[in-house]
Amino acid sequence: MADVILENGIRKYVDKSVCEKIKIDIRDCVGSTNDEVKALAIKGEQEGYLLISRSQTKGKGRLGRSFFSPDSTGIYMSLLLRPKCKAEETTLITTAAAVAVCRSLEKAGVNPQIKWVNDIFVNDKKVCGILAEAGFNAGTPCPDYVVLGVGINMYPPESDFPEDLKQIAGAVLSDVIQDCCNKFIAEFVNSFFVFKNCLKVVRNG
Repeated sequence: MADVILENGIRKYVDKSVCEKIKIDIRDCVGSTNDEVKALAIKGEQEGYLLISRSQTKGKGRLGRSFFSPDSTGIYMSLLLRPKCKAEETTLITTAAAVAVCRSLEKAGVNPQIKWVNDIFVNDKKVCGILAEAGFNAGTPCPDYVVLGVGINMYPPESDFPEDLKQIAGAVLSDVIQDCCNKFIAEFVNSFFVFKNCLKVVRNG
């Protein structure tokens, strides 16, 4: 039994109000989903483009760190946003994403914790990292785009984690559950867009 990420598998769990807002692109391998989406953002891709890769060769974390992204055991995705907000408010996007990840994991029966603000832990091991990167046009206070990257270790890698990560990194699940990745992605998208709308209300309020 395999847990295969498929567009129709994701969309059957996405709320109707959200489904039309996202464009799903699934690939087997990329360097970095964030880098791929940033390049498309610069070319004019619309908000809601969601790139999901089954592996990454140059996964990115905060402060220039790498993010271990083995094949078919994790979810590596980046969502393109074009928020109408000030630069300092973009940190709220990471906050909303962290809460959305936790809500999605809770629905899968997992008890996650946020290491504020961009790491998610399960059983004292890091299972998820979040990286939001903004791009600006000269002379404007608002970002032209924000790329929201989420990398999550759903299952342990077949050859285990590298030595330098064994004491730090963990996986959400130990055994494969069919359709779990598709459900998680859909639940994340559903929750994130709810929180995104709430942030808009707060700013306008």
